This record gives sequence, structure tokens and C-alpha cells, in this order.
Amino acid sequence: RQLGLRPVPACVGGVAFAFNGFVVAWLAYPNVTQWTLCWLPLAMYCWERGRSREGDLRWMAVAGAVLALVLLGGHGQSSLYVLLAWGAWALFRSLVSPARGRMLARGVLLPGALALLLALGHLLPTLDYVPRTDRSERVPWASVQMAAMPPSQLWTMLLPRLFGDNTAQVAQEFWLPVGKQQRLTYIERTFYPGASVLVLGAAALPFLLRRRRNRGPEAEPPGDYRQLTGFSLVLTLATVLLAMGTPFYWPFWRLVPGFGQFTAAARVICVAAWSLACLAALGAEAL
Repeated sequence: RQLGLRPVPACVGGVAFAFNGFVVAWLAYPNVTQWTLCWLPLAMYCWERGRSREGDLRWMAVAGAVLALVLLGGHGQSSLYVLLAWGAWALFRSLVSPARGRMLARGVLLPGALALLLALGHLLPTLDYVPRTDRSERVPWASVQMAAMPPSQLWTMLLPRLFGDNTAQVAQEFWLPVGKQQRLTYIERTFYPGASVLVLGAAALPFLLRRRRNRGPEAEPPGDYRQLTGFSLVLTLATVLLAMGTPFYWPFWRLVPGFGQFTAAARVICVAAWSLACLAALGAEAL
């Protein structure tokens, strides 16, 4: 809505995000999605409100407060994914803004720093505790690849139960075995956006080719649509490559704090729940 989409397409995007297969599969473990990932749309909205007002500090501060709620959600892995998705969008939009330096300071550094400060009461004990656990050492690269999403699992984007639903079997053990004999997990790797979401997402691609047209004050803003379409498409592809444990994951595992301790690389696919929802909303707007 902040970028100009009409109510119905915006609602389509909201529904697509809330009912993504990853979100639904993790309802029983809410700090992965309901307490962390769910804040991503609100953080984006508040940030865009601030951007539309030339870096309004009040809205940027609200965006930082929302990001702090992400950090306080209790799941470091999901929190980091949300921060990276937000940070990529904020950095991208700031760099293409006329007031680039102002937006980088007000729109990226300020909300990020405020979020960290507000969450210090949670972060400092966590940083003290993690070295005392089995997450103190970097996960071996071979283990990352074994825990990643195999290419065959991508079929579940169309057929979520293609390899069966063994949730009852693992209700007690929860964490599933990894290795050559591992089962294709329904819990860890369920990612079913819905066939309609994929179709609508494809309908958004023409926005990449459109040019700004002068149609009066109520004309659609194709520039914003084009940027969101391109960003969402790139983010979806990037998260799929990360979830599959391809060499694209290696620099994150090596350089980005936290990635070296994540034992379930496939969970990064949760970010695509948001980016595909954006594409679905844009596709509905295009139609």
C-alpha cells in the first residue's frame, strides 16, 4: 500500500505471506516465524514511510523499534535473515535515492543501530551464552551441505507432500537425521507458496520492462513497482541458492556472523516467503 498498490492486490500479498508453507509448518514453534519473520512486512512499511518523507527520523526510529522486536523474538537464525532482507532493501532503495548520503545515514545506520541498542538486554547474554554451547564452533562446511535443501526438494514448491508427511513420526525427536540416509524432511524444508502465488508472481515480471508514464496524479508508480519486482525476484533466487547449500552460501558461512553456527541452512528459504508474496501482490496489481 505504501508503494501505491491498491487494497486487493496488497491483501493478496498479505495472505500469500501469512499462509506460506514454511510459516504454517512452523506454527508449533512460533519463535521461528510468528515472533521474528512476521515483523518483516511492518519493518519494511515503516521504513518506506520514512523514506517517502525524505528520511523522516520518526518513522526511521519506528522501523528500528520493529527490528528490535525481531531480535527479541528468540530465534537468532530467523532474526538474522530478517535483518539481512531488510538491510538489503534499505541499502538498495537508499543508493537509488537522490539524497543518497542522507538516506544511508538516516535510513540504514540509524534504524540498524537503534534496533541493536534496544535489544542489547537480549543480545549481550546471548553472546555470553553461545560460546558455552555446542554452537561455539563453526559448523563444518560438509555438515552445512548435508543439511541443505537437495534439488529434488524444490518439487515441493508445487507438491508439498510429494515425499510424504512424516511429521507424526518425528513428533518426539523433532530434529531429523542428516546424512546419506536422511529423510526429505517435511518440517525443516516445507516451502509451498501455493500455485496461485507462483502464477501471480510471473504476472509481475512485465513491471521490469515498463517505463514511467505521465498519466496524471493518480497514475501508478512504475518505478517503485519495477524496483520491488526486481528486488523480490533476485531475493527469491538468492535464498533458494542459499537454502540449497551451493557455493553461493560459502561466503556467508565464512564471513557473516552467525552463519557459521547455523546447522539448518535450508531455513533461509523463509525469506522467499516474503519476496514471493511481494511478487504475487505486484502480479495481482498488473492483472
